[in-house]
Amino acid sequence: MFGSVQRRTAATAIGLAWLVTSGAAAQQQYLLVTDAAADTVRKYSLDGDYLGDVFAAGAGGLDAPLGMAIAPDGSLLVSGDLSGQVHRYDLDTGASLDVFAEGNGLVGPAGLTFQGGNLWVSDGRTGSVFRFDATSGAFVDRFLSDMVVPEAVVFGNDTVYVGDWLVSEFRAYDLDTGTFEGQIVRGNGLERPLHAEISADGSSIMAVNFFGNTLTEHDIATGDLIRSIDLTAGGAPMSGPVDWITLADGSHIVSSTLNGSLLKYDEDWDYVGVFAQGDAIRAGAILLVPSPATGAAFLPVLALTRRRRPRNSGRDS
Repeated sequence: MFGSVQRRTAATAIGLAWLVTSGAAAQQQYLLVTDAAADTVRKYSLDGDYLGDVFAAGAGGLDAPLGMAIAPDGSLLVSGDLSGQVHRYDLDTGASLDVFAEGNGLVGPAGLTFQGGNLWVSDGRTGSVFRFDATSGAFVDRFLSDMVVPEAVVFGNDTVYVGDWLVSEFRAYDLDTGTFEGQIVRGNGLERPLHAEISADGSSIMAVNFFGNTLTEHDIATGDLIRSIDLTAGGAPMSGPVDWITLADGSHIVSSTLNGSLLKYDEDWDYVGVFAQGDAIRAGAILLVPSPATGAAFLPVLALTRRRRPRNSGRDS
């Protein structure tokens, strides 16, 4: 069930509004949300109040942010689809620190997640998934290059599952060798999937569907559709969902990118109301900070936005 999902290595993790960390005072949590049209990251309280931008638009050369992750040193990593780089920022001050990862064939970085000492970066412009050292940002390898527009990257025990946005499928690869193991599901309810998670028992994969305005759950072993949740039910003004996060009370926050909103659903996925609206042009990836699962050491997030536009073209409208 969606309520039992755990974000394994690509987790923002669910949690309390206040987190007591070892040897430190309680830290108030907040949400970070990418805005691909405004080239920045927005900040919100857990009450939905807009707290400002983390950094100025385009700071450090960022163009079209899609994914976010918290690095081992506590800095914020943001992928720039059109800048072709993974940028690093001071999470407290918003200062641009440097370019954490770039080059070696990387063109349009999107999803970011950590696993096995590496930063995994999906690149929808080259059909590849790259790996960079989690600490230094040094290039490790191109893990795969046989997809069309890879997005979500999630992990099983010995397998990495990668979602392809353009062809609406999930594929399995051997985690150690990168060998293609087979297609998990194609279509069958998937309509341009973006953020994804593996169920707590590892038996199913959940994905948010940008074109379908749905959340779908599929059996990993058979590819069968277990269920589909209509995110427009109950009058919800959902338009192009990109990411979701589950809070401590079981409620869910989902980004609705085409109208720049964050919408709230209860633990049964019934629509509650608008969580935040009007401060983001294109609300995309969502990150909960600090992560309650790790105290002061933050976990990364895989959450991304797919509204790719050609280089040198105008902004999304």
